[in-house]
Amino acid sequence: MTTDNICPTCNSKGTPVKPITLESLLVEPNPDHLSGFRFCATNTCTVAYYNPDTGKTLDKQQVKVRIGLKESAAPRPICYCFEHDQEEIEAEVLEHGASGVADDITAKCKEGLHRCEELNPQGRCCLGNIRRIETADKAQREINPTPEPECCEVPSE
Repeated sequence: MTTDNICPTCNSKGTPVKPITLESLLVEPNPDHLSGFRFCATNTCTVAYYNPDTGKTLDKQQVKVRIGLKESAAPRPICYCFEHDQEEIEAEVLEHGASGVADDITAKCKEGLHRCEELNPQGRCCLGNIRRIETADKAQREINPTPEPECCEVPSE
C-alpha cells in the first residue's frame, strides 16, 4: 500500500479514474470495489489500473479493449468513442503533413456524441493524446523528410 499515487509495478504516477470507467471496461468488474483506482499510462507496464490505498492492481488483460497507449503493434486504439487509431494519425501526417482526427473528434464531442468515461481506458477525452501523437509525427517527419527528387530526376517507383 502506498499513498503517493504511484504504480506499484513501474513507479509512475497515474491519473484517477472514476468507477464508471472500470465498471464499463473490466472483464469482471466488482462494483463494490471500484473506487480509488488510478490509470497507469506507462507503455511498458502491464498494470492498467491500481489502487494506491489498497495495493490492488488490475492487469491490462483484465480490460475488455486494447489499451493503445500500452501496445506496440497495430492497431493501437487512441479514440475509443469514434474508433480512431494511432496508425490513422501517422498515415495522415505522412500523406498530408497533418491529421484531421482531432477536428473530427472535436466536432462530434460538440454534438454530445462522446462517452469517454465509459469507453476510454483512461476515463477521459483522448484529444490530448491525439495532439501529442500528431506533434511527435510532425517532428519526426521534419527530422526525416522524404527527399524531393532533383529537378530532372525521374522518381523511382
